[in-house]
Amino acid sequence: MAALALCNAGSALAQTCTNPPEWPTPFQIILPLQGTITVGADVPVGAEIYTATHNSGSDANIRCTGGPGRIQREEAYMGSPGEPSGLPGIYKTSIPGVGVAMWYAGAKFPRNPGDYTVGADPTRIIFSKLVDFSLYKIGPISAGVLQGSSLPRARQSTLGAGNINIWESQIVGQLNIVTGTCRVGDVNVRMGAIPQSTFNGIGSFAAWQRYEVPLTDCPAFFGRMAAYARDDSGTVERAGRRVANRIGVRLDPSTEILDQARSIMALQPGTPGNPAARGIGIQVAWDDESPVGFRAFRDSGLPLTTTANGSYRIPLRARYYQVEDRVRGGPANGAMVMTLRYE
Repeated sequence: MAALALCNAGSALAQTCTNPPEWPTPFQIILPLQGTITVGADVPVGAEIYTATHNSGSDANIRCTGGPGRIQREEAYMGSPGEPSGLPGIYKTSIPGVGVAMWYAGAKFPRNPGDYTVGADPTRIIFSKLVDFSLYKIGPISAGVLQGSSLPRARQSTLGAGNINIWESQIVGQLNIVTGTCRVGDVNVRMGAIPQSTFNGIGSFAAWQRYEVPLTDCPAFFGRMAAYARDDSGTVERAGRRVANRIGVRLDPSTEILDQARSIMALQPGTPGNPAARGIGIQVAWDDESPVGFRAFRDSGLPLTTTANGSYRIPLRARYYQVEDRVRGGPANGAMVMTLRYE
């Protein structure tokens, strides 16, 4: 006796979405790339140097059917975003040392923005049109012009059968990137011939000698971390986000530090026939007479401008300072190396 087995295959519902007639193509998001930034050589790798965001309030929508159920979504790049930089989620650009990433809500692409819920009836979904991108320092930066057309595009799409792009984004414009350092001039400070009678005990000192260290051929300082926002009415720079450039100063004596708190350094040794003075050191201070603090960077406080090939001067003071009970006359010379840090 032969048996015939009959199988009843139940129908499976699949949720699908389409672009409606009033929005027949994916919504197009424009992210602005514009202006000029200056990135100092000592800005740390991984630092954000430019960012832009898009937030549209339009009622663009998609239509989803096949519910009840859920539609999965993904935010990802359209094609290859480029060569990985070695930093998570950041890719190299055409400018050496500059990387790019698309992101939203603190998470770099690709990311999962969550699912859409589809009801039993056709569902109209007005989707968010929010996305950001940022540029980062990924190594030594070369000056140049970064074109938005060279940067990756991104999309938000549904997943599964019949997937569609909900929105597509592109970066438009160009960014001028300025780098460079200043030329530091050598300075000889004439301390003068100081009578030995000037010093009458430890802690006594001669008059301050004011001098200035010249900086020339400096780049234009536009600041970094420019931030722009675009919505349906246009693009504006976000107030208070741009980081001003700074120059830090470090002074390293070529001789022993006698008193770090007071920034007093030892004299250079004399010669066999002409020994150096004894019992004094050289104190070095900022223009307000506060100690410079050897072997540590301090903000120069220079009012940097957007003038190319600019010139600045760092004012300093130096004086002889008695550090021992007895003072003996002789040559009283010293030397320091100044190092600048550009941020």
